[in-house]
Amino acid sequence: GDWSSDVCSSDLPAPPPPEKTLDLTGHVGFGFGLWAAPVALATQGNGAVGALGGLGSLFGGALSLRWWVRDRFFLTPSLQLGISRDTIPDSDSTFQKGVNGGSFTNGTFAPALSLGFAAYRGKSTRFLLSGGLSFGYTVDQTITQDRDFDGNIFGRYQAAKSVVFAVPVGFALEQFFSPRISIVLGADSPLFSYRSLKVGSRPPTTSIGADFTSTRLSGAVVFYTD
Repeated sequence: GDWSSDVCSSDLPAPPPPEKTLDLTGHVGFGFGLWAAPVALATQGNGAVGALGGLGSLFGGALSLRWWVRDRFFLTPSLQLGISRDTIPDSDSTFQKGVNGGSFTNGTFAPALSLGFAAYRGKSTRFLLSGGLSFGYTVDQTITQDRDFDGNIFGRYQAAKSVVFAVPVGFALEQFFSPRISIVLGADSPLFSYRSLKVGSRPPTTSIGADFTSTRLSGAVVFYTD
């Protein structure tokens, strides 16, 4: 007879089980990455000062924490905290009689909390949407101009205190290479923001609206716990 009929079906290798979708419920991830603000960078490239300030605000590093409360929902708390004591010497310029330096204390306190949702959940790829609330308080130094009794212009450093409330929204693509390591590429921008800036004893200036000049592109490597 046909010899192939003598081969038992039990002797054939069993097909591999279907790959399961990764379940992240209860997992916590720690991210390390970089971000850039291309809109502000382009603004400064045209000779104007971008909404984010100096060059140090156009690029930066970031540490993040991500907690998957459910398999599709996660929380991302963050905190920017910094303080410095800066000593600036006296200086002269072409347009000013002189700028008196000094020692100043500057700092930043900026907590935020975002809620994220995995709009697409594949076996190793997730498309994420997020939104939340953020607050920021920053003290920095800026040069203001005044006139003396002789009508000469002179400059001096004064504290510039800014307060920002924002509703940031964003999206990201997360690609897993293993259950514990992933790469996240995304973008975020304040959908709504309120900003108040007070320089010295002058009345504060405020602005309300969407701050798309603060749009940031980011990339990070995330390490997950068990």
